[in-house]
Amino acid sequence: RAAAERFGLNFALAAEEYYLWAYPLQAEQDPDIQAFIAMLRDPKLQAQINRLPGYRCEHCGVTVSPEWLFP
Repeated sequence: RAAAERFGLNFALAAEEYYLWAYPLQAEQDPDIQAFIAMLRDPKLQAQINRLPGYRCEHCGVTVSPEWLFP
């Protein structure tokens, strides 16, 4: 939708997409992974994402287990 609006094109929503980022559980305390999660949780970043047409940053930085994804 953001690209369509930028170029003055019509947009028809066909499906919603959700993006997940996976990493091995044993790497959970890795400083780089923790820094990335902190960045995703930053309200300023989330506000920037939410300003893009068609994007919603509702659960950025939320950690879920594989059991939640694949019950």
